[in-house]
Amino acid sequence: MKTIRRILVLALIAVVASSVAYADDKKIDYSALPVKARAFLETYFGKQPKVREVEMEREGYSVELRNGYDVKFDRDGKLIEVEAPSRRTVSQTIAKDVLPAKAMEYLQEKGVADRINDIEILHNGDYLVEIDRIVNEYKLRFDSNGNVERKRVR
Repeated sequence: MKTIRRILVLALIAVVASSVAYADDKKIDYSALPVKARAFLETYFGKQPKVREVEMEREGYSVELRNGYDVKFDRDGKLIEVEAPSRRTVSQTIAKDVLPAKAMEYLQEKGVADRINDIEILHNGDYLVEIDRIVNEYKLRFDSNGNVERKRVR
């Protein structure tokens, strides 16, 4: 009998803990985004970006646009990640403005600047760039100055 009670108590604790973890994400209105985040979206996706959903997460904000783009910001509105929808790429305008010039030059030299699927800015200031090739995908890591640190990160 005591064993059954212990199991039930542990199961209840697990359910409560998992529901608390998911409770961190909550939907918010576009106007509740920090000014920097809205400025980025309005610069690259139109004065009134077509937003499907905005969520406040533990580390910041996640914005899903109707055109399939997913954009993430930290709590201050600083860009963390921009991901293009499947079979599309991040616009070169965004890439040029987000990535260091040296990184962009490298991507242009390699002929893949128009194949960027995802740009993530890491906590240490490095950049992780996902390249979508027709046959495969790979990632490149650049330091904050745009120097290639690692190729084909997986």
